[in-house]
Amino acid sequence: MRALWVLTRLRLQEVFRVPISGALFFGLPLLLFVTVGLIFANGHPYERRRVAVVGETPAGLADFPEVHVSREGSAQVALAKLRVHLVNAVLLEHEGNWRLCVGSGDQLLGRGLVSVLPGKAALDMVERARWGFVHFVFPGLIGFTVVMSGLFGLGYTIARYRQNLFLRKLSTTPLSKTTFLASQILGRSGLVLAQCGLLLVAAHFIFQLPLSPL
Repeated sequence: MRALWVLTRLRLQEVFRVPISGALFFGLPLLLFVTVGLIFANGHPYERRRVAVVGETPAGLADFPEVHVSREGSAQVALAKLRVHLVNAVLLEHEGNWRLCVGSGDQLLGRGLVSVLPGKAALDMVERARWGFVHFVFPGLIGFTVVMSGLFGLGYTIARYRQNLFLRKLSTTPLSKTTFLASQILGRSGLVLAQCGLLLVAAHFIFQLPLSPL
């Protein structure tokens, strides 16, 4: 057991032994997250304008190929998607009356859509979360960090040990293969958890990501 903890500590120290190595290990994922967060701050920048319709879909919207219309069964769900930038507008229909809700950044889009709706339509502005869409991108970045730093990083280390014949030299010692492999897994897991913790802190304080145990 003592050998396991000693090897785990040595594995952790490999990253911090060279200052530039530790800076890259923790700095690159953080830089990637901040860059992606700023790009997607106001929603997906390359998609068509998305309109969630609650009720019957008016025929006028079909004339605009730039607008992607989706159906929602609940106004509450549709408005929640609007607040987190998953859609650009929500169209509510009640007894033949239309109500179009858009975010403050899509006021021009709202005016254009209102002009093609049948009858008289009301235009409402809805306050949206500043970084809402980033909260949906964040789990993918966490998964990318785990795969690259965890699985790929561990595989690369083992392959390097095999290439420089370290594993062959290790087989001549009393240390078991299970202990050695377990120390590598524990060390890499600790590094990945530290990376994920750093990203969570950055997401909470920079992009207002709500954190809760559920």
